[in-house]
Amino acid sequence: MERPMRYAYEIYRQKSFSKAAEVLYISQPALSAIIRKLEESLGTALFDRSTKPVSLTPEGEYYMQCAVQIMNIEQGMEQYFDDISTLKKGTLHIGASTYFCSSVLPDLLHAFRKKYPYITVHLEENNSTPQLKEHLLSREIDFALSSNTYPPEDYDSFVLDSEAIILAVPCAEAINETLRDMRYTYDEMTELIEQDEWTSPALKKVCPALFKDQKFITIDRNSDLYPRILRMFREYDETPEIIMHLQQMSSCYHMAAGGFGSAFLRSSTLRTVKDTGNLYFYLIDSPLSIRQTRFYYKKGGYVSKAMQAFMDFIKEF
Repeated sequence: MERPMRYAYEIYRQKSFSKAAEVLYISQPALSAIIRKLEESLGTALFDRSTKPVSLTPEGEYYMQCAVQIMNIEQGMEQYFDDISTLKKGTLHIGASTYFCSSVLPDLLHAFRKKYPYITVHLEENNSTPQLKEHLLSREIDFALSSNTYPPEDYDSFVLDSEAIILAVPCAEAINETLRDMRYTYDEMTELIEQDEWTSPALKKVCPALFKDQKFITIDRNSDLYPRILRMFREYDETPEIIMHLQQMSSCYHMAAGGFGSAFLRSSTLRTVKDTGNLYFYLIDSPLSIRQTRFYYKKGGYVSKAMQAFMDFIKEF
């Protein structure tokens, strides 16, 4: 991609001349001069500078569509010639939330690097599902790891593992005595997590409606977890009283342990937190309480040899 086009694309991405200049390591006046010259050569303005943030003109929208196509063609060509070296050189770009970057990917990528030492892996830590989807389509990343569901018409995927949505209830809550035979301790729940058999008929599961009078803590509304919780209760014509939306599962766990409410957690959260002795745990009797963690990639996009090696590795992992 020619420099003016690359610079214009970065302004579009950042929605700001000043932020784009910082990313590109040039001064803002120099960047503005380059874009002005580009617009003069095209005979039209690409950016509406009167809006905040800066936005595209209709001509600018078409220009960016073409720029993305050119970028994808160039990336495909470069990746193709990288593959000629049969994995003696290669790169992978993986996007994931903070949780996955800190709790899941380190061990997985360590094992991958031992098997494929010549493949360089770049991580994009990003808690925005819409941005991860966009970055897959623009080929800024090769894979996105997520428990959210991406539309199958735009994305292919493969499974990493499954997990349960569990409920952590402060020990002082009276319902724990009512459900004494159905509750799990921290140690019992972590043992189930290691077994990873969430559909076993031997598991003790409870109806979510039994907790209708509880106050709940959960992850933010942009997560796949939030609508699942609402749907689990709606199956029984109930609506949960959610008093807190937090950004991290570990925060939900510790607020519940502090007695502020009952927390819906992904089961794997217990791998990253210590037992406080203040919580009992429950498995929810609903198909919605089980979800898959998947690696997504652009449907119909070029699958490099490095990508294929990673896909094969995950299937054996």
